Amino acid sequence: MNLRKACIMLLLTLAMSLLSGCSIASVFSNTPGAMSGRYFYYNGSRIRPVDLDPGQSLDLTYSVGVSKGNLALAVLDPSGNAVWEEEFKADSEGKFTYQATEAGVYKLVLTGSWTGGSYQVDWDKTK
Repeated sequence: MNLRKACIMLLLTLAMSLLSGCSIASVFSNTPGAMSGRYFYYNGSRIRPVDLDPGQSLDLTYSVGVSKGNLALAVLDPSGNAVWEEEFKADSEGKFTYQATEAGVYKLVLTGSWTGGSYQVDWDKTK
């Protein structure tokens, strides 16, 4: 009987770990200066690094469609601190500009939490 319980626990743990970074019926695209995706179900994160010099600006444009769950978009500085973040529970479009205060690799982080929908994020670096 203990072996059966151990097997069930192992299967449940495996299933939960698989679902923690999962997408169903999805298409994702990453190109220089852009990332996009369409999905029936998505749970996980996508990270894109962006090198910036001091004084350089990151100009970000986004369009998200959320039919269920929520989607979050953030910009992290080289130390991992959020310089901007937004959580979406409905369709939204917008722009964000950040001027770098230090040189380094900044990160664009898109996180889906049990979400369905789509996103398009485009960015440019300007001096």
